[in-house]
Amino acid sequence: MVAIGLGSLYSRKDKTNNDKYFYNALRDTVAPKIQINVPIIGSLYNFGDDIHVIGTVTDLEVTNKSGKLKSLSLDIYQYNPANGQIVKTLMQRDPNVDTKSGYTFSEKYTSAVGQPATIYCKLIVTAMDYSTRVSQDSVLFSITP
Repeated sequence: MVAIGLGSLYSRKDKTNNDKYFYNALRDTVAPKIQINVPIIGSLYNFGDDIHVIGTVTDLEVTNKSGKLKSLSLDIYQYNPANGQIVKTLMQRDPNVDTKSGYTFSEKYTSAVGQPATIYCKLIVTAMDYSTRVSQDSVLFSITP
């Protein structure tokens, strides 16, 4: 009888440890956090320049407990500043972040050479975790002749 009592205590302790240390999407209350380091808002590049896209994305399930990222997209678009409409896609990257709690991204886009006029660009970074919470951040910059 004593062995049965100890077995059930041990079993309850395992459940507590699992809850404490393993990710549970049903308890995830925190959306991913995105930090874009480069490009800086309002940066000005010349045609032919390499445009580096550098930053981090992290996810927590709750305060002080790691979460799990499901997807990350890094997109650079040409946009029309007069109406904010996207004109075309210049770069699309989807790094594999599946089940990671954090990721440092470092991508490069080489701008076209010989364009006749300034191109207005928008970098959009979108991250989603396994509880389907989504975060998005963006930076506007320009490429000039």
